[in-house]
Amino acid sequence: MPTAAPLVLKDVELGAGRTDLGKLELPPGATLRVKLTSAAKELPPSLSVTARSLAGDYSRFGSLPGGATEVLLRGLGPGKFKVDVRVNFQVTETYEVESPGSGTVELAADLH
Repeated sequence: MPTAAPLVLKDVELGAGRTDLGKLELPPGATLRVKLTSAAKELPPSLSVTARSLAGDYSRFGSLPGGATEVLLRGLGPGKFKVDVRVNFQVTETYEVESPGSGTVELAADLH
């Protein structure tokens, strides 16, 4: 299922009754590419990444596919995000990134 960024409509007035917003299309948003490295050479199999909007309105989650070294999180709108890297459900690294709302945001995460 494709992921889209949140849609914010400005200058919309909601009156009594119904308000027709017309056809709305959600923007695809930015993709956060988290490149993972580890001093242990091999990445743990139970690794996941969560990006939470600092505005507190939504988050994205992804897990590391077997043998991969990066996690892609799609659908980030513009703004700052707290990125947690988890191993065995425990946060091991935390980062902050800023998304322009489109394109790709790169993050290098080194597991200690």
